[in-house]
Amino acid sequence: MRVCLAAFVCVLSATAAAQELPHIAIGGHSAHLQTSAWLDGKPPADTYQGRCTLVHFFAPWSEASLRQFAQLAELQAALGDKMAFVSIANAPRAEVEAIAASHAPKSRLAIDDDGKTFFAYGVRRLPHVVLTDEKGRLVAQPRLESITVKVLEQLLEGQQIWLPSDPAEAADVDWDADAGADLLGADRTQAHCFVGPSPATSGGVRMPPGSGRIVADGLAFPNLVQLAWSATATDLLATHPDSRNFARRWRVSVRAADDKPETARAMLRERLERQFACRGQWIETTAKVTALRRQAGKDVVAATAAAPRSTAKVAIARLPDLLRTHGLADVVDETGLAGDTVVELAWPPSDRKAMTAALEAIGLCVVTEDRPVRRLQLTPVAR
Repeated sequence: MRVCLAAFVCVLSATAAAQELPHIAIGGHSAHLQTSAWLDGKPPADTYQGRCTLVHFFAPWSEASLRQFAQLAELQAALGDKMAFVSIANAPRAEVEAIAASHAPKSRLAIDDDGKTFFAYGVRRLPHVVLTDEKGRLVAQPRLESITVKVLEQLLEGQQIWLPSDPAEAADVDWDADAGADLLGADRTQAHCFVGPSPATSGGVRMPPGSGRIVADGLAFPNLVQLAWSATATDLLATHPDSRNFARRWRVSVRAADDKPETARAMLRERLERQFACRGQWIETTAKVTALRRQAGKDVVAATAAAPRSTAKVAIARLPDLLRTHGLADVVDETGLAGDTVVELAWPPSDRKAMTAALEAIGLCVVTEDRPVRRLQLTPVAR
């Protein structure tokens, strides 16, 4: 299982073939847009050759990159077929197909299972976006938020555009490969638990399934707590009393002697208690919980085959996440509908009121009420 926190790191397979390719610089030709499969089955020439293209790198486990599908859909709706939009994942086809079903992205989906395209563009974290012109030259690698319809229209007209590259310092989930025993307290192949400062401005975690191994980089303190206690951001009842910890990011390297994930997390909890003088405890309390339900006496309207541009097809399983983006922390699905059931929402819902109205229009509603919940409380510990 991969644990995803805040911004996310893309862990690539370092195949020999990928290592032979040079990174593409601004102005360089994007001939390395090589993918093993396109989900629609069409040849790649039908998408990006001879056209300005926005390439969006994503992963099924990266919520930050998945949220960008909505922003991409808005740009596509404004530009129509003038420009190509491609979303590429370094993931198994089944996982990408599941994302296609749950998120209904408008961009064309491709799979880069050997990591060649990711490596060629120097993608080490997600989300990541690149722009290429009609001649296939790399124009920019900016943050998606800085790309506007006006900027893309200038690109389509052949004008030179100036967009700052994403300045974030990528997290490195293999940072301890070069760390010595003097830093970790032991060889990294032996049992150890290390937490230290990180220079990264984005964060990521790598945890091989069923393994007692944890490597993380660029985590804020709340993310460390989530990792150690298998908690979510909503679960945290209180933060650390020392606010200075929030101005820092941290890196982690843990290996359990018995190679069990439970042991690795227990080691990390013990380390946090010693290093940050805090202890976590699960408690029962009451909190506001938002339930997504069907409206009484109304049928839920399923999506039609051809959705108008003012709407977006969304799977029921994705609706709680959409509600959370509008400030609702605890959201539970009580519709009784299958998670892959697809509905058609007025899009984009600009605020909570618009989101609620869009749900009510298709026979759903949200109800917020006090309920008993389980929360993780942090308390200071005397040194």
